[in-house]
Amino acid sequence: PLLATDIGLAVSRLLEAQRAARRYEDAERTLNSYVRLSRQLELSPEQMADMYLHASQIRFDRRMFTDAVELAQKSDGVLAQLGIDAMHPARLERSRAMIIALIGQGSTHEASKAFDRLDELAGDDEALRRRANLPLERGLVYLDTEREVEASALFADLAAETAHVLGPEHFFVVQSRGLQAVALWRADSKASRDEAIPLLHGVMQQMMAPANVDYVEKVGLRIDIRNRIAETYLESISEIGGDEALAALQVADWIQTGVVREAVEDAATRSAAANPAIARLVRQDQELRNEIRALRKYLDGSGGLIDSLLPELANKTRDRIDALNQQRGGLHARIKARLPDYEQMVRPRPASMSDIAGGLAGDEAVALLLPTER
Repeated sequence: PLLATDIGLAVSRLLEAQRAARRYEDAERTLNSYVRLSRQLELSPEQMADMYLHASQIRFDRRMFTDAVELAQKSDGVLAQLGIDAMHPARLERSRAMIIALIGQGSTHEASKAFDRLDELAGDDEALRRRANLPLERGLVYLDTEREVEASALFADLAAETAHVLGPEHFFVVQSRGLQAVALWRADSKASRDEAIPLLHGVMQQMMAPANVDYVEKVGLRIDIRNRIAETYLESISEIGGDEALAALQVADWIQTGVVREAVEDAATRSAAANPAIARLVRQDQELRNEIRALRKYLDGSGGLIDSLLPELANKTRDRIDALNQQRGGLHARIKARLPDYEQMVRPRPASMSDIAGGLAGDEAVALLLPTER
C-alpha cells in the first residue's frame, strides 16, 4: 500500500505537469501505464478516484466533453461509496469537473440541475453555499438560462477575487470581466448595455495583447468563452456604428489568427530549423514558454481553488514567471536579430485601418458587414 501511495502521488504530479504543458498525448500514455500498473498494485479507492479525475480533466482540456462528464461521475461515485459527504471539497471538485464538462457538451439543463442539487444540500448554511458557489461555472449556466443579472454579479465577483490573487492584468481577470460584459449586454436594458460597451472595448484590447497569446488556445472552454466575448463585442459595435465599427476589423482578424496560430507557429519553427543556431534559440524559447505555462497553471489553481495558495508562494511563483519572461524577451531579441520576420510569423499583428488602406487601389474600398440577430 505504501508503494502504491508513493507511485500514485508521483503519477499525479507528472500528470499535472504534462497537462499544464499541454502534452496531452504524453498524459494519456502516463494514465494508460498507470492503469496497467494498478492491476498489480493494491490501489486505494481514493487513488482510483484521483485517476478518474485526472482522466476527466485531460479529456476536458482536449474538448472530449462526453468522456470528461462520465469520468468525473465515476470519480465522484467512488468517493460517494466511501461515504464522503457531497459537500466535501473533494466531491465538490468532482462536481465542478462534471458541471464544466456538461457546459462544454451543451447540456446546460443538466448543469443547472446539478447546481440545484448543490444548493439544496447547502440549504441555509452560508459556508456551504460559498463553497458550492463555483462562480465561473454557475455564471455560464445562468448566462444561458435567462439569469443574466445574477451571472453579471458572479463574474464581477470572480474578477475581483482573481485579481486579488493573480493581479489585475491576468488573463483570467480579463476573461471574467469579458463575461461580465456579455451578461450585462444580454440583460438588454439601456443602463446595462451602456455599462457593457466600455467594458467590452477594454477587455478586447487586453485579450488581444501579446502577453495573453498563450491563453488564446483551443483548450477546454477557453475558445468558446473567447468567441462569446468577441461576438458580443462585435454585436455592440454594430449597434454603435460610425468610426467605432472599424475596430471590428481587428477583432475579426484576431479571431481568425487565433484559429490558425498553432499552425503558424509550427511553420515558423520549421523555418527557423533551417539555421541550427536559430533553431537552438527557438527550442530554448519553447522550453521557457512551457515552464511559464506550467507555473501559470499552478498559480491559476488547477482545481479552481485559487484562494488556497499561500500568498508567499504565489508571489515567488509570479517572480519566477517574470524572470522567465525576461529571459524570453532576451531570446526574442537574439532571434529577431537573425530572423527579423520571426515575431510577426509567430504572433501576427491584427491589421489596422491604415494597413488595409495602404493595400487598396484607387478604385477599391472595404465593405464591413456585421450581421446580428436583430
